[in-house]
Amino acid sequence: MLSNKDALLVLNGLPHVGPVLLRRLLDSFGGDPVAVLSGSMESLTRVRGIGPHAAQALMDWEAYFDLEREKEKIGQYGAVFLERGHVDYPMLLKEMYDPPIGLYWLGGYKVDRPCVAIVGTRQASMYGLKVARKFGAELAGLGFCVVSGMARGIDTAAHEGALEGGGPTLAVLGCGLVFVKIFFHGRFHSGPVFRGYKYHLACFLNCYRWAVPLLPYSKVQNGVG
Repeated sequence: MLSNKDALLVLNGLPHVGPVLLRRLLDSFGGDPVAVLSGSMESLTRVRGIGPHAAQALMDWEAYFDLEREKEKIGQYGAVFLERGHVDYPMLLKEMYDPPIGLYWLGGYKVDRPCVAIVGTRQASMYGLKVARKFGAELAGLGFCVVSGMARGIDTAAHEGALEGGGPTLAVLGCGLVFVKIFFHGRFHSGPVFRGYKYHLACFLNCYRWAVPLLPYSKVQNGVG
């Protein structure tokens, strides 16, 4: 028997079912994710926008999503999946019209203060990098959590400035958290962001399944980068 949390993890990772359809499905099934995955073809296709392909993916979800492997990978890297009702799910995110049904969260920091986002170009000038780092440090010193997308350039400078200023920072990613370890290893593993992560001052989050690569549309959906 699936728990609500496991069912949300499955729904978050299925193909053919995006955030808009997820909201409609949960609304139609009384907010019960287990009921969504137990629905019949008839009941699922009654939901606006759910066609045969999406309904089949929901009914045969085990063929599309390896739940146990996903949970194993999350635990192996020390991450967690925060469903929308979890006590550590960011409060301001809950106030959105359509917040993500869950977040993959890597790092010990939990949002406990106002946040400010700093984002910018990947091909920043030396002056731009200096200013972003200075803003990050000063905002952290004033008690803000600095949020960015961990891309090269301005994002990285803002994260590092926040940590140098003694404050926390959040990196909102447009890809699966596994790529924190793979793609960003050389840039960050010995740098301030990863040192901050070790001391629970930095964390990485997204709403994508563990191994989703960075795609063009995901830069928009991550809400920061």
